[in-house]
Amino acid sequence: MSNPEKSSEDKNLWLWNSVTNTEPKYVEKGVGIDEQDIAHANTMYFYYKATKLWGPHGVWGLTNIQHKIVELPNTTAPFLLVVTADFYYPTKKGKTASFSLSTSVKLVSFFSKEGKNGKIEQVYQISHGAYESAETDLIVEALSRLGFERMYYFRPDTPESAEVEATDDSSDENSDDL
Repeated sequence: MSNPEKSSEDKNLWLWNSVTNTEPKYVEKGVGIDEQDIAHANTMYFYYKATKLWGPHGVWGLTNIQHKIVELPNTTAPFLLVVTADFYYPTKKGKTASFSLSTSVKLVSFFSKEGKNGKIEQVYQISHGAYESAETDLIVEALSRLGFERMYYFRPDTPESAEVEATDDSSDENSDDL
């Protein structure tokens, strides 16, 4: 007799389990928010895995994209581009599923630097790729939410050449909510 709880879990996690592993050659090192060394798959690998699973971009992707410029006076990033969208993808049953998400990127930032005459000058920098960057961030975040790419952590006590250790999120106490 089969365990109905186990088969329900398998059915609900089919997508997560099919995309969670990352081929090591696509892993790039980085530093996490908490200054811990981490690694992640490069962006094109996300697109590759989604295309392999669902077909070309357009069968899956972003829709209802909205851009908004937000002013944050008296900061080093006085203008942010806030982007919201719905991410859609085909299900196993031939339907389309979707969910909403948002991100923000610096549109204009400024910093101080020493000028030609030795005086400190305020320099403004405009991000010409902000729109593309924000939409790419949204797609990567959406795919991550669906289980694409496990997060890898480099243990500080191992040499850089050591194999990367993957965390197993399936044992997380909140895994039933995924």
